[in-house]
Amino acid sequence: MSTSGLSGWRDLRHHLGSQTDRSELVQFLTAVTDYRPLPHQLRAHLAHADDGGLTHKLLLGGVGSGKTMFGAAETVLMALASPGTNLAVLAPTFDQILHVVIPEIRHLLDEMASNGYPLARRWKHSTACFELVCGGRIFARSFDRVDSIRGFTFSSVHLDETSMARRPAYVFDTLAGRLRDRTANKLQIHVTTTPRGLHGVVAKFISHRNAADLLEPADAAKAKRGWWTGRAPTQANTYLPEGYVESLKAGYSKRQWEQEVEARILRPETAVYSEWSRDRHLRPWRYDPTIGHYDLAIDWGHSHPSVLFIQKIPGTGECVVFDEFCDDSVPRDHLRDYIRRACDKFGRPPSNAATDRAVKSENAWLMSVYPSMRLHTMKSRQAQDIRNGVEIVRSMLDPVDRAPMLYVADHLAKDPPKRGIVRCFEGYKYKKRSDGSLSDEPWKDGTTDHGADCIRYYCVALGLGERRPYVLGRAHGRNSPSDYFARRGSRRKF
Repeated sequence: MSTSGLSGWRDLRHHLGSQTDRSELVQFLTAVTDYRPLPHQLRAHLAHADDGGLTHKLLLGGVGSGKTMFGAAETVLMALASPGTNLAVLAPTFDQILHVVIPEIRHLLDEMASNGYPLARRWKHSTACFELVCGGRIFARSFDRVDSIRGFTFSSVHLDETSMARRPAYVFDTLAGRLRDRTANKLQIHVTTTPRGLHGVVAKFISHRNAADLLEPADAAKAKRGWWTGRAPTQANTYLPEGYVESLKAGYSKRQWEQEVEARILRPETAVYSEWSRDRHLRPWRYDPTIGHYDLAIDWGHSHPSVLFIQKIPGTGECVVFDEFCDDSVPRDHLRDYIRRACDKFGRPPSNAATDRAVKSENAWLMSVYPSMRLHTMKSRQAQDIRNGVEIVRSMLDPVDRAPMLYVADHLAKDPPKRGIVRCFEGYKYKKRSDGSLSDEPWKDGTTDHGADCIRYYCVALGLGERRPYVLGRAHGRNSPSDYFARRGSRRKF
């Protein structure tokens, strides 16, 4: 680009950035790229603080709603509006930044260049940044490396999936304090995430908006526009493939559906399995020899073992825990003898066993005694993830559109032992942080966690684990199907 062309390009960008109304800026981007914002994305793009000062935006979106595409487009808009300034884009992991967020930004930059409006000179891998035409850079970082850009001054920052961060409020505060470039036409921090309760950055936005309610109506409206929030359920992305939303119901509990599909901020629950109810989840059941097959779920333990006996009802997929063993201080040989005697009583070996992979000696013994049995241990990282397993159990206790798929025999609820499965469902709780808030990690109290681990092993291995759909936040990658359609769909031309 010639000197005169560069000067004209800078002038055009300053003109677009100086407008209080952002519609002209958005129109320019859609004219020079194939980006066509969906209604919820457009509302978020046009939102701004009344006085032209620092704008905070929070877009809560369900899985596949197009959050990532909005964040990428908004970053490009902010780079357009303030030539010569630095911007930053951050996500929980560098893999997510490199393989999900940056490709979307790169696509828009390539589209602009091909239409005669180059915004980026090059991507510099060694410093993980785009060097921009007319000066300035877009830095890409993971949340864990936020301190590496502490000394910089920015005009705009994008934080993606903040609810997955370990210290989201720290990341937000660190970067919000760096939004101080006096040459910028617009100063902004925009956040996109699927909410996971009222904490971190989500709680910060809600707190500011609640504080605004104490002001006079005109001042309250102005303050809220400076802390704009929007919500987009998965269904808001009209470019998702047919049947996609319905397919999510196969592995979601009602609570998870509200959180990850409808993007609602749910009140924290102390109990891990708040869906559990004796009225709904107890049923009369003993071992049914006409079904024949049964499975084991075992948390071996050294002094607090737990063993569950479970039958899956053919044709329904429903599972019933019909017997258990949870005595304390049981020697290894006594536990082995109990399992042998219990299985002999049923007249056939177990069909499957779901166990903790850590106790290899006991798993080897179990296979030597029942060689026809299939042993399922938590081998993959996803199978070992406690939070992922908890969601699978919850999705069986309280599915979105059908009756429960996980039950306990009612005789186990009559004077249940302290470590019995009924007590585990009722007493398994989340940890509390030092500030009194609830974490998303269950508390290993030495009593309820053993039976809870048992049922989690079983549900992951033999419940919904194998056919459960991809859930955003469990893993990140360019090829993950749910995120792929969210990113690509919103750019298709009408």
